[in-house]
Amino acid sequence: MPRGSEYVCWVRRKPRAPVSELQKVLGDQDFSVRVHAALDLMVMGPEAQPAIRELLQLLEDEDEAIRNVATEALERIGKPAIPELIAALNHEAGTVRRGAVWALGKIGVEAERVLRKLMPLLHDPNDRVREATAWILGRMGAEAESTLPELVKLLTDDIAYVRNHTAHALTRIAPQSEVVITALLDGLNNDNPDVRAVAAETLGEIGGAAAKASVPALKRAVEDKDKKVRRQASFALQKILGREADQ
Repeated sequence: MPRGSEYVCWVRRKPRAPVSELQKVLGDQDFSVRVHAALDLMVMGPEAQPAIRELLQLLEDEDEAIRNVATEALERIGKPAIPELIAALNHEAGTVRRGAVWALGKIGVEAERVLRKLMPLLHDPNDRVREATAWILGRMGAEAESTLPELVKLLTDDIAYVRNHTAHALTRIAPQSEVVITALLDGLNNDNPDVRAVAAETLGEIGGAAAKASVPALKRAVEDKDKKVRRQASFALQKILGREADQ
């Protein structure tokens, strides 16, 4: 797959074949044939709409590079791809579910159209699907507030990048919410030091009156046995008390 400057040159060039021809070779056994066809469709943008189903099938490809190109091609097709992307959220393959979530997030889709479909994905067995779901909910902001009771549960996920995306999403959806603050305070008492560190960091990012209530707990966390927890708690206190002093 082209990388760096080669990739820039690729996306600026004109595809070498019409959509109908490219559709035929997306399932070719040769990696080079598949990825070049997907790249050509990606370059076409909305003109690649007839290939939506084939691109969705490519999200099952064994090669991550090809799956990523297919995802971007679907993103560039834009709104015409939304109905089939929403349907793909129920696909049996985790790579398809993940690709569909990322593409929908990049395209931008009304929360009311997908929230009900996204909720089960917060508990998906595929950690990359959970990560992508937290990410898209964060992009939706306040429109995703109804998901908070389930989303906050991912703060204690076993996978670090899932926890990190969740924490970031919470700061964008409803940072001053009692549900969020309570979950973060609970996180400060978690047995996992990584969970405690993320909770402390997120409270610092939130700030404001809601986060001020966490000051006693953060002061205790400064004495945590784990170095990164102590560091994040200290940074959080500086942010919260510093903002308070500025007001």
